[in-house]
Amino acid sequence: MKSSKPAIGKKEISVLVTGVGCTTGQSIIKALKLSQLPLRIICVDANVLSAGLYTSDKSYLVPLAKEKEFLPRIIEICNKESIKLILIGSTPEVSYYAKYKHKIEKKTSAKVVVSSDKMVETCQDKYLTYRFLKDRNFLFPETQLVGKKEDCVKFAKKVGYPLILKARIGCAAKEVWEISNEEELLRMIKGKGQGYILQEYLHPKEEEYTCGVYFDQNRIFKGSIAMRRELYRGETYRGETGDFPHINEYAKKVGMALGVVGPANMQLVLTAKGPTIFEINPRFSSSTSMRAYLGFNDVE
Repeated sequence: MKSSKPAIGKKEISVLVTGVGCTTGQSIIKALKLSQLPLRIICVDANVLSAGLYTSDKSYLVPLAKEKEFLPRIIEICNKESIKLILIGSTPEVSYYAKYKHKIEKKTSAKVVVSSDKMVETCQDKYLTYRFLKDRNFLFPETQLVGKKEDCVKFAKKVGYPLILKARIGCAAKEVWEISNEEELLRMIKGKGQGYILQEYLHPKEEEYTCGVYFDQNRIFKGSIAMRRELYRGETYRGETGDFPHINEYAKKVGMALGVVGPANMQLVLTAKGPTIFEINPRFSSSTSMRAYLGFNDVE
């Protein structure tokens, strides 16, 4: 990989990457190192064993985002290192940075690359994502909150098996189950309430795509890349790229309607009806470095 060190005479841009124990955080680092920009990479994480801490120009240990010492520590590091840009590598931190974006930018010279608090909330809650898609007349998978068992059985009969049961808020395919029949359905929804949803299984599975879009701070579209993907534990580990213009254009329209600032990743299936999104992640992706190698470096 190319060095992150700048050419002689060029002023360095100090960039802070968070959550560098995650695959997304490490993918961001790789993409930065592929950039032609004169960068200085500063990394932070709560765990001393996080690999990204040892592949950057400088690194710091920080508290967990849920701890009150986290925000003052991030502000302190930003000012000490003259950070110009904060790139979020950990999914649980996205909502935190969206909430405190303006406070961080007011107290430092850094820009936080994240969408609005409201947009992040919509995307991180899979039921709110469904409502957004439906209300804006985009294609969507039929979805219902888990409630009375009679209602769940009725929904299953309407959309058919297999069926997907998942937590409204979650990542990396955690708390996601495929249900094959009514017996499984009744067993799996027991004890679960409206923190979970039932969702239509989208076909064909081999036509599942991930599409990354990027909008600048003025919400102007800057580019996208689509990849037919294969998953392992909720993350893309192999993918096929192509033009896929219908998917890229569709993702652009959804991103504009959402008001995306920075990156967003849309997971969808190309069904008989057309591209149908079932999940939107308002952040960089574990496949960010794959995309950068292929010429779409949204981090840059």
